[in-house]
Amino acid sequence: FAVTGLRVLRREVESQKISIANGNMLVVGWAQDDPNTPGDILSRPGWQRSQFLQNLAPGGISARYLGWAWITLVYDRWEDDYRHRFANEMKCAHGQAMCDAIGDLRHLRNVVTHSKGIATREHAGRCKLLTEWFTIGHEIMVNVKRISYFDDIISANDTAFYVGRT
Repeated sequence: FAVTGLRVLRREVESQKISIANGNMLVVGWAQDDPNTPGDILSRPGWQRSQFLQNLAPGGISARYLGWAWITLVYDRWEDDYRHRFANEMKCAHGQAMCDAIGDLRHLRNVVTHSKGIATREHAGRCKLLTEWFTIGHEIMVNVKRISYFDDIISANDTAFYVGRT
């Protein structure tokens, strides 16, 4: 949904007519409070229009950060909540509830947090299933197709979750 929001916002900005001589110099930013209300508005730094459109493009920095946030969120929700639930259902210790796809997210999360999103052999190289998501030495890119693939792995396979050894 968030990536769709990026597309919609990008199209909206692209469609707006620019009345100044150099439209690419227009800065798109954000401010606290309603910018149409007179008074002191606390503005924040922004991007030039051309940079804004580039950053919101598929594969742009905004999409990359959303993908990285998705990796971190899904893994953290597993570790803090769902893993306990699965362990209870499988009648095993918390650390014995396993899922290789989520284990791969752990490795990719380490890439995001420790290597600025650049896939390393140390972390990404340990993935078992999500190996198409990266090339060693390049940024990890998460997109809708890859999230759907992840969802297919964990929802269409009775053996995706299993009891492992701690």
